[in-house]
Amino acid sequence: MLADSCCYDNDWGGEPNDYTFHLPLALRMDMEQGFGAFIRTYPYFLWHLSVKLISFLGIPGGYAAGIANGLYTLLSMFFLNKLLLYFLKDIDKNIVTVLTVILTFVSAIYVPWFNSWIYLGQGSINIYHNPSYFAVKPFSLLAFYLFVKMLDKRASSGVSFFDYAAFAFALFMSVVAKPSFIQVFFFGVALTLVLIVIQKRDFRFASGVMLAFCPSLLWMAMQFFTFFHIEGLDMVGGKYNVYIKLIMDSPHTRSVLFSALIFLAFPVWATLSDIKALKNDYPFILAWICVFIGFAQMLLLHEAGREEHGNFGWGYMNVACLLWAVSIASFIKKYAYSDVHAGNLTAKIGFSLLFLHLISGVYYLRCVLYTAHFA
Repeated sequence: MLADSCCYDNDWGGEPNDYTFHLPLALRMDMEQGFGAFIRTYPYFLWHLSVKLISFLGIPGGYAAGIANGLYTLLSMFFLNKLLLYFLKDIDKNIVTVLTVILTFVSAIYVPWFNSWIYLGQGSINIYHNPSYFAVKPFSLLAFYLFVKMLDKRASSGVSFFDYAAFAFALFMSVVAKPSFIQVFFFGVALTLVLIVIQKRDFRFASGVMLAFCPSLLWMAMQFFTFFHIEGLDMVGGKYNVYIKLIMDSPHTRSVLFSALIFLAFPVWATLSDIKALKNDYPFILAWICVFIGFAQMLLLHEAGREEHGNFGWGYMNVACLLWAVSIASFIKKYAYSDVHAGNLTAKIGFSLLFLHLISGVYYLRCVLYTAHFA
């Protein structure tokens, strides 16, 4: 299994993988310690708790991690499929299933003469070396799916208390898994709500959504000050200082902007090819806002002495998955199942980019599985 090989082989081309830290932490989890001590050790504990519970069945640690990753991947595929089905209501479910599988493998386009790495420097919506990313991904997709449904209900039947509660639950589960998603998604939703209030004067909906964020934001604040201390503020916090500085260079890429382009080549093309129709599409607008915010956080927020960890880049990759979902749905709807001929140049370029993302992603996974290389 992937996690098993990761745990016992720490030589990923000179880059340590994250299982060597997180798996021992999960296996030594003390379920009987006090709440305060537990939270200080496990501020985001969903993956660790899952592995611990699976290990109670007598399954060795590495395999328990592999099973947890597999279950979270299946859950991600389920919610991704639900999201795509919602966008592509009139398209054959088998086609939507194929799109779900494609999005489970795509990565940045591999350009070997630009960068010898596939993932490092570029990023990916499918990440294999970080266990908590497996746990947060399904709940980020669920939160986005529920919010998209709420946007439609707002304009028709109205949003119920259950809708807000389900959205709040998905957000809270995401932050318990890993805070990276909500630290981007909150600001994206807030800006989208500003547009809705300006255009539609719907203050009730905006207030309900903001209230749904409150439990997760409180938990995220606890997580933040467990780990970090803001330089210049006389506050109790963790041992790592966070500072704000625009850094455009990276040890893993010669151009941050070009790396972003080959990471998001297909979504960019899908957007440009139908930009007039998408300018009033709130889910598409939200996804792009989130990607821009995530990208800005990655460039601006850093941990003193641990800049190479890139922990403020997780949110960027997490929300990019939302953009990929809305992009592939709009592109397929326009060029595969509409009056627009799928053989035109725009469609050919789009499908070619998608194919390059897919084969790069398969090659990335092969590198991880068969060479234990960070890729």
